[in-house]
Amino acid sequence: MAARAKGTVKSADKTTIKPAALKDGDKVAIVAPSSRPQGPHALERARLLCAALALNPVIGTNVLAMHGYMAGSDEARAEDLNRAIKDRSIRAIFCLSGGYGALRLLDLIDYDALARDPKIVLGCDDNTSLLAAINKNAGLVVFHGKNLEDMNTHEDLDDLRHCLSSTRPLAPLMPHKKFPAAFAYAPVRGQCQGIVAGGNLSSFFSLMGTRHQPIFKDRILVLEDRCERNDVLERWFTSMYLSGELAKVSGVAFGNFDSCGHRGSFNLLSLEDVFGERLKELQITSCFGLSLGQRGEGVRTVPLGVQSVLDTDRGALEFLEPALEKSS
Repeated sequence: MAARAKGTVKSADKTTIKPAALKDGDKVAIVAPSSRPQGPHALERARLLCAALALNPVIGTNVLAMHGYMAGSDEARAEDLNRAIKDRSIRAIFCLSGGYGALRLLDLIDYDALARDPKIVLGCDDNTSLLAAINKNAGLVVFHGKNLEDMNTHEDLDDLRHCLSSTRPLAPLMPHKKFPAAFAYAPVRGQCQGIVAGGNLSSFFSLMGTRHQPIFKDRILVLEDRCERNDVLERWFTSMYLSGELAKVSGVAFGNFDSCGHRGSFNLLSLEDVFGERLKELQITSCFGLSLGQRGEGVRTVPLGVQSVLDTDRGALEFLEPALEKSS
């Protein structure tokens, strides 16, 4: 592993690298490691979002390329990503779109270069596999937040601006504040401490059995998904249970599962039922309803790789340390 960056902190199992907070005028790369975005308008919106954040976007060469349902070939998408990783003038890498394809790049990424020159990496959906692999292989704190083409409100922009610039612990992740009866259902009540990990359940599970499989011990998993059948999601969760890895986590916090449901299957159990069954058996501190997801109102940007406390009585995931270092 490459030499660690200045200003690292010890986590539960290894040295953790924190990227520097962004400042006005910083260069940020816009890449598409998975599917092609909806169209050229998505790229133009991303430029405008960066301008609103006082950042200078550098567009990946292949973000509008096409290779089946992906934004160019594996080699082309990896080239964009590695070019951004190795360019010392670029201080953050933003994923433009989700879909599928990031998993195919994991053996092509220069993790050592990213460890030598840590920078912010932001994305969600299929890009969860990219975030998890970077966090494990480079030791870098990464950010599960909306892909740029799915940022649609001033609230999204304000949340992102704060997360990219703050050198203090971020506000606790809780149910969305605007819901008039905000609460979090807890299969197993309690309080636990651990390092935040996870993201999109389908993409996170896809790393099981690979050399990029995430570390489960002493983690608090934050999980979400979108447009998936309940029985398929239950299959992924049960597989983690059967592997023995799920039993190693400190806690599990669930976010949005937009447009998920029975969708023609005969299983009428809710996700709270099927996930809760395993969590109760293992007595893992857990709750539902936090503001984590891919789209929609109130979805928060969440740092992966920082120490946190999950408190089900408060319905809160509290971050115990900053995700970013001060800019030099």
